[in-house]
Amino acid sequence: MSEVEFDQDGAVIEQPQRRGPEPIVTYTIIAINVIVFLAMCVKGVPFLHPLAPDVIPWGASYGPKTMGGEWWRLLTEIFVHFGILHIGMNMYILYQVGVLTEILFGKVRYIILYLVAGLAGSLTSLYVHPLGVSAGASGAIFGVFGALLAFLLVERGVIPKRAAMQIARSAAVFLAYQLIYGLADKTTDLSAHVGGLVAGFVIGCVLLLHPRATGPGRMPTIQIVTVIAVTCALASVGLRFVPKAERGNNDWNRQSITATRIPAPNQGLVMYSGSATKDDATKLMKALAAENFFVRPRGVVLLSKTAGETTLSVPVGPSEKEYLKVHPPVPDYANAKPGEKPVVPVPVFPWNDPRIIAAYTETGIHVAPLVGGPPIRILLLTDTGEVKRTIPIVPRELIVGNRDKVWYSGTATQKDAEALGDALKTNGLFRDNGLIVALSKSAGGTQLSFVIGSEGTLDPRVAAVFQILGRKVAPSIGGLPITVNVVDPALQVKGSFLIK
Repeated sequence: MSEVEFDQDGAVIEQPQRRGPEPIVTYTIIAINVIVFLAMCVKGVPFLHPLAPDVIPWGASYGPKTMGGEWWRLLTEIFVHFGILHIGMNMYILYQVGVLTEILFGKVRYIILYLVAGLAGSLTSLYVHPLGVSAGASGAIFGVFGALLAFLLVERGVIPKRAAMQIARSAAVFLAYQLIYGLADKTTDLSAHVGGLVAGFVIGCVLLLHPRATGPGRMPTIQIVTVIAVTCALASVGLRFVPKAERGNNDWNRQSITATRIPAPNQGLVMYSGSATKDDATKLMKALAAENFFVRPRGVVLLSKTAGETTLSVPVGPSEKEYLKVHPPVPDYANAKPGEKPVVPVPVFPWNDPRIIAAYTETGIHVAPLVGGPPIRILLLTDTGEVKRTIPIVPRELIVGNRDKVWYSGTATQKDAEALGDALKTNGLFRDNGLIVALSKSAGGTQLSFVIGSEGTLDPRVAAVFQILGRKVAPSIGGLPITVNVVDPALQVKGSFLIK
């Protein structure tokens, strides 16, 4: 371990004849972080306020991916940052504390404590926020602080008492400020800071157990081991009582982080996930624009398709608590009778507003055919992704005869459905056998879907029959072109044909 001498003010005494190598490890770590950040900016990542989806491809830790086999993210995340302010503050602090700590511990030990403390911070963050996105060198930097405090505690004869107290006070002020700031700022991952700090302190104590001429003030080995054991025990007990909760622990946040996205008018965004395609999202974006969905700036919608289910998720406002801060109920003083308290109206949150529900229902009816429905579900969410209301968009139904049915949706009307039912009877398909035909009209065109019960691949001869039938009934629903689909009872498309 390198020898360092201090003056009475705590400054390092320059000794050219014994001067060792520069603290190149600290400089190298700073350089790597800066290079990664510059590369991110060159590739289009916003330099000021990048979002979670922007940093995940660069190695940030995202719970489902990390625990899904990409464990290397626990290490790479300590070299990725959320913007210029994030990396600027972290690298400045690393320079301030890292140079001295590297000189005190030596390069090899310094590399070990930096990486291990960083991994400990990443693991702690993953434990506390299993569905969160984590990035930044803070855990490792707090580990460097922890190791420096360990040195001051164990090697009490190396640094003059006055200098040691000055360093300890500065470190304590910084750590207290960071912990308080972390509690106040919801975006700060306090768990990574604490995990890195504890790990750095323990690792620092362990690294100081090497053979060394014991000074008069040096802590005995048994005491060092006791400190390590007690610290580990307290950290372990503390973690057991930390709730494994995450502010993003909902389907909206999970999918919005990993979903693909396309831009929409007025700085809006359409995201899509599951089996939804870019073509689905593009059609949806155009239809929503026609429905004036993007009149409000930064409108966002998530299209999700899974087996047998299509959902549109839309944030419509803040939580009840946050909403009431902006829209507090105003007592009705004007109509209050003398001597009586004025009536305080019951707040109507956006997801309970009949006008909003009606508007989204109407929009859902029009856009459902473009995304493979109906049926679909529209989920009205808070800004944080909490589902507040589900609006089912189901096809309207017309009974033809006693058992046959026409489902119609989108802009298709009952008159269209009646005309189609008559045409299907005339052409011999509807014979009261319980058959179902679905008609949908939208800005994307007219779609006619025949529901058949057969399994496996579609027989070409059966497909040809439905194409001919589609051409015959097309005049009853507005004429050609139309798209004819042959689907199974689960509404999975077995064959699709455009008839012009």
